[in-house]
Amino acid sequence: MKKSVGFIPLRKGSKGIPGKNKKDLAGKPLYQWILDEAILSNLDEVFVFTDDEEIFNEVSQNYASQKVKALIRSAESASDTASTEFAMIEFANQIDYNFSTLCLLQATSPLTNTTAINNALSKMETEDIDSLVSVVRTHRFVWNEDGTSKNYDIFKRPRRQDFKGLLIENGAIYCTTISAFKNSKNRISGAIGLLEMNEDTLIEIDTLTDWVILEQLLLAKNH
Repeated sequence: MKKSVGFIPLRKGSKGIPGKNKKDLAGKPLYQWILDEAILSNLDEVFVFTDDEEIFNEVSQNYASQKVKALIRSAESASDTASTEFAMIEFANQIDYNFSTLCLLQATSPLTNTTAINNALSKMETEDIDSLVSVVRTHRFVWNEDGTSKNYDIFKRPRRQDFKGLLIENGAIYCTTISAFKNSKNRISGAIGLLEMNEDTLIEIDTLTDWVILEQLLLAKNH
C-alpha cells in the first residue's frame, strides 16, 4: 500500500502571537495557507490535528468534500511542553498508522507551496531515503562563540557567486516512511534526504516581526 498523508498540527494556545493559527494573514487565516497548498498537492490525504474547536469545525465544514479531515488532539499533546513528535505519535495511533509516507507540514511556514510538497513526495518515492527535511541555502557567514569563523576563511573572504553557503532547516516540510517513524519515533531518521527551497522560506512565524515580514511577502506574491 502506497499512501502519502499530510499532517498539519495546530495548537490553540500560542504565547508569542495569541490565536496565531486563526489570525488573518494577507487575507486568510494562517493555517489556511499551508492547508490550501496541501490540498492541491499529490498527497492522498491531509489531516489537520488540533485542539481548537473553531478550527476543527471550520475544516470539517468547509473541506468536507475534499481529501481533508480534521482530528482532535489531546490537551497533553497540545501543551507548551509537548514535542511535535509526541503529537505525531498520537496522530499516527489515531489513524492506525494508515500511511506509507507521513509529511509534517508546519503552518508557521506559509510560503510553502504545492510544488515544494510534490517535490518532497517525489524525492521520497524515487530516492533511496527513509526521511526528508526541507532546507534553505543561505550565504551568510557563520561564527563560533570563541571568535572563529565556522564556514569561511577570513583571509580569503569569498564572493557570493563563489560561495556555496550553508544549508539550514527552514521548518517547513519533514517526511518519513512508516517503517522509519515506527523505529525512531522521530520526524526524520535513517537515510535523510534534503529538499532545497527558496531562500525566502527561511522565515518562520515565531514573532510579530516575522508576521509582518511574511505578510508583505505573501501580498507581493499574490499581486
